[in-house]
Amino acid sequence: MTQCKMINWRYSINKIICYAKISTVAENSSTISKSESIIKSSFYPTTNIRRKWWKESIAYQIYPRSFQDSNGDGIGDIRGIIQRLDHIKNLGVDLIWICPVFKSANDDNGYDISDYQNIMDVFGTMEDVDELIK
Repeated sequence: MTQCKMINWRYSINKIICYAKISTVAENSSTISKSESIIKSSFYPTTNIRRKWWKESIAYQIYPRSFQDSNGDGIGDIRGIIQRLDHIKNLGVDLIWICPVFKSANDDNGYDISDYQNIMDVFGTMEDVDELIK
């Protein structure tokens, strides 16, 4: 399951944090006790102690503008991130931290967000973000 949260920091720095818990539990979870599912989960590999994702996860921060250009315009974009997800997963990453991609006047490299509900045109579309989250 992938979950995304927008975290608002002081000084109007806004980030999207996406994290996925990858489970190795069998599909029929009704036959597995709660403690077994905790042990078999990749996020809780060896103990019954529930780890805190914000303390123990491996994060990979992405600055989209310079990460991967998928359409040849010289600016990285959401589709470029999607193209590299397998590589990021192979690094053992638990979550990706994406620098702002929202609509912006771009006076402060995208941190001066003007519309929190739309994606800046150079980075792609909201449909691209939906695909990234899936």
